[in-house]
Amino acid sequence: MPAAQRRDQEFELRRYLTVLRRRKLSILLCIVVTVALAVGLSTAQKKVYEAKGKILLSSTSSDQVGDAFGSSSGTQSDRVATEVEVMQSASIRKAVTKALGRSYSITIATVPNTSVVEVAAKSAKASEAARTVNVFSETYIKTRRNTVVSKLRSQRDEAQQTLGGLAIEGVQINQPVTQAKDQLAALPPTPPGQPSSQLRQTLEAKRDQAEADAAPKLSQIQAQTLNKQTELDQINQALSLSSTTGGQPISPATAPKSPVSPKPLRNGLLAGVIGLVLGVVLALVREQFDDVLRTKEDLEELTGRPVLGIIPMVSGWRNHDQTQVVSVSAPSSPAAEAYRTLRTSVQFLSVDTPVHKVQVTSPNQGDGKSTTVANLAVALARAGLRVAIVDCDLRRPRIGAFFGMDMSPGFTSVLLGEVSLADAIQQVSDVARLSLLASGPPPPNPSELLSTKRAHQVLDELARSFDVVLIDAPPVLPVTDALLLSHMVDATVIVTSAGRTSRRSVRRAVELLEQVDANIEGSVLNAVADGESYGLDYGYGYGYGYGYGRPQGGEPGESKDRGRRSRKSEGKTEPVDQVS
Repeated sequence: MPAAQRRDQEFELRRYLTVLRRRKLSILLCIVVTVALAVGLSTAQKKVYEAKGKILLSSTSSDQVGDAFGSSSGTQSDRVATEVEVMQSASIRKAVTKALGRSYSITIATVPNTSVVEVAAKSAKASEAARTVNVFSETYIKTRRNTVVSKLRSQRDEAQQTLGGLAIEGVQINQPVTQAKDQLAALPPTPPGQPSSQLRQTLEAKRDQAEADAAPKLSQIQAQTLNKQTELDQINQALSLSSTTGGQPISPATAPKSPVSPKPLRNGLLAGVIGLVLGVVLALVREQFDDVLRTKEDLEELTGRPVLGIIPMVSGWRNHDQTQVVSVSAPSSPAAEAYRTLRTSVQFLSVDTPVHKVQVTSPNQGDGKSTTVANLAVALARAGLRVAIVDCDLRRPRIGAFFGMDMSPGFTSVLLGEVSLADAIQQVSDVARLSLLASGPPPPNPSELLSTKRAHQVLDELARSFDVVLIDAPPVLPVTDALLLSHMVDATVIVTSAGRTSRRSVRRAVELLEQVDANIEGSVLNAVADGESYGLDYGYGYGYGYGYGRPQGGEPGESKDRGRRSRKSEGKTEPVDQVS
């Protein structure tokens, strides 16, 4: 298998696993509901008991004397199949119903390669189930025995009648001989030494002829008589053995101790499997129709640009009225490490083309762009860069609240000429090399103010004084401010929120920015929960191989005395302060 195809399959498998992990509560709910329903319904059902018994279908003497069972010909399986049909016949059913005093229902199964059949019956009472099987077996055997005995007796009477008829026929055939002998016996005896009389000679000839004529017929009658007598003897022998005719119960039914249904445990396990399958299917269907952005792969597909950073969920971010700079308050946290990774990605944007002015925007309000700007700025500043934050979200300025700084004077104050740029810039007290240009007083026409030439000049002036200028721009979809600012910056970064930002809004925001030829360099996936793309893309997580006990402000691999750094700006090299 090609390596590319194998990677694609592994990627799809990871996506499916991610979906299942994200929807685990829904899947678990499906399992719990199906199991509860199955167990509840099983518990509510009436108990049903099943009793079983076995009957040996014996081959009786009647099989040798004229098809008493109607199965003397054919194989053993044929005879057993015939008897099963007899068991299910109307005559047997009528007899069993009469013996039980009620209707009944049974199942009959043959045991392969034997003359044994298994009879089973179900009932709400264990004793009734066993009684049904035993009464059926006894009634069947008795009925079949009576049928066989009756047939044997009929055959015996027929044989005896045939023997009587043969005897009479023999007498009739021998009658001419008998008459000739009687006539000879009536003649006076012939004196010694004298020839027999003519009459005697005639009678003797008549006798001899009669004997010659009767001999073949008498021989045939004798043979028939012998055969019929043998048959009669066999019938009499079968009648003497009729007590075993039809079969015998070899395993009488006993009252079962446990019901065959319902079975809550079995039904619960089966329902659990069904619930799991149903939950997985529903999870995949919901995912298919879910428009919320969740994974890094989804974001890359929507924007067509790389994801520069994946920021994990931080406690307190769900309350958008609160501000939090984890890069300052918790520099050893996974989120702070994620911002340092984002910082590295942003720094690499300037490998080919200098990037000093970076606009950070989002599709909608609440996606976390201001939080991203604040933490990214801290990470860049602590890496030794001089960073300026410009709050260009003139409608809803928030960046100053992250550092506890005043909103005025600010950007609008400089644009209106009320103060100079140097006077409007505020130094962030807790972070060296980080400055803030707040939004200033809110103007009545933010879009018009941002589109002025003066706004462009202010941003350029900041870019000449700082290594990186981060611009906190308004969201793309509600207003056009970000589209106007995109012409004044070197790069635009789109911030999205996992589980909150819709795919539709990301797609539309990218379309709008591309329509004005904005230089979209990448995106940030913000507020990623455990188990989402964050954990998959960084399989080791955060905390593996990192010493989080380092002093605040330090970076992995950095030295306190690493000296001074330099930067290129407008073709000039300027010194940058040492990291403190």
